[in-house]
Amino acid sequence: MAGFKGNNLLLYMATSGTATPAAEDYVKVAALRGTSYTINKSTIDANNKDSGAWNVLVEGGGLKTFSITADGVWLGNNQASGHHGRLMRAAGFNVNQGALVNDTVTTHWNFQIVDEAGFTLTGRFNVDSFSRTGELNGLDTWTITLTSSGTVTWAEPVAP
Repeated sequence: MAGFKGNNLLLYMATSGTATPAAEDYVKVAALRGTSYTINKSTIDANNKDSGAWNVLVEGGGLKTFSITADGVWLGNNQASGHHGRLMRAAGFNVNQGALVNDTVTTHWNFQIVDEAGFTLTGRFNVDSFSRTGELNGLDTWTITLTSSGTVTWAEPVAP
């Protein structure tokens, strides 16, 4: 079986930011270069003096987290600028009459990750960080890190 192409692992962002991820309209984040995600489940340590030399964990315990990291190129076109403005709002900042102001209302946004086969992961995410870098002799780039806030759902591709 042939592998999937990395350039087809895409990040989509909701156009509004409602609390219901399934009811959103999503647009692809423009100018992506890299996208990755990590699923973690923490453990609860139940070791005690009666455990002997064995590690004991609480079965079914711990928290599940889903993290997304993406990076891309900052483009000057209108479509990309709209996406980048939404990413900055999701990070908790909004442009108000030319000044960046805290925007605590929209810190959780709905995102989707879609792979080449059409598998979709959808959920509500907090923007942990958003950075933009401009090198003297290089591209103007950005990076975003997201962490899930609530359930992330997995959907199989819809058959044609």
